[in-house]
Amino acid sequence: MDRKKSYPLLLMISILLSMPGCEQLQPGKQEKTEHQQTGGTEGQGNIIDRKINDVSTGPLPALQKSQGQTIYIPVYSNLTEGFTPSGREITIPLLTNVSIRNIDPDQSLTVTAARYYDTEGNNVGDYLTEPRILRPLATLTLVVKRSDMQGGVGANFLISWESDEKIIAPIIEAVVAGSQGTHGYAFRVPGKVIARQGDQIGD
Repeated sequence: MDRKKSYPLLLMISILLSMPGCEQLQPGKQEKTEHQQTGGTEGQGNIIDRKINDVSTGPLPALQKSQGQTIYIPVYSNLTEGFTPSGREITIPLLTNVSIRNIDPDQSLTVTAARYYDTEGNNVGDYLTEPRILRPLATLTLVVKRSDMQGGVGANFLISWESDEKIIAPIIEAVVAGSQGTHGYAFRVPGKVIARQGDQIGD
């Protein structure tokens, strides 16, 4: 091969080999181990290797138990999607499912109240006319229909429950869903404990 023609090719190969990522393995230089490539020092970041021979046999931490709570759940009977050019509000009606789940596998609980409030804080509906017993692992669902927009964007529930003995506290949350044209909306809203058995709360 003509030396003049081969010189540019050799120069290009030399440049490529000197670029990051194209480095050749030199004698005495080891490739990075899989552990070094993915996490660095053990225990750093969110990547933790399982220790095959390190098996824990002790008891799990005790779950917090309760004999009764009042739970506040924010819900939304409608949302504002935007405004028209003339300034008219575009409102999306929403369907709400409030889910009360007794997650204790052995004990029942009693739902004693399920009150629905509007944006102004007015009680606009009681969903229970009498206490409702939930057996172990049973679920009670309260539904606010899309056509019921009385609660407004600030609607909320107060759910109260009690038990004869301390049990694993239930999961109480809402799932809100709706649609407008080709757009669909769905989101989960967790409840917040605002009182426990023995506390006083106004009607």
